[in-house]
Amino acid sequence: WMEMYAIMLRPSGSEPATFVGAMGVLRLSEDGEAGEIGYGVLPEHWGKGYAPEALKLLVNHYWHSESMSIKQHACHIRVADG
Repeated sequence: WMEMYAIMLRPSGSEPATFVGAMGVLRLSEDGEAGEIGYGVLPEHWGKGYAPEALKLLVNHYWHSESMSIKQHACHIRVADG
């Protein structure tokens, strides 16, 4: 299965929330022992720390969730440019 989430900036005052990008989790095994997280951020929001902040929230959610076991993990990071 795959779950997708929008990365949004909270609205200020009467302004609507701003779409920053998206993040998703792809389960790679039926037992929930393997998964992959991917994300994309619009270029105008690069370098503002939104992706790491969203990643922390997502990992925390799955760390405490029964749907995936991510207690042991390996990490491979690839940053796509442009």
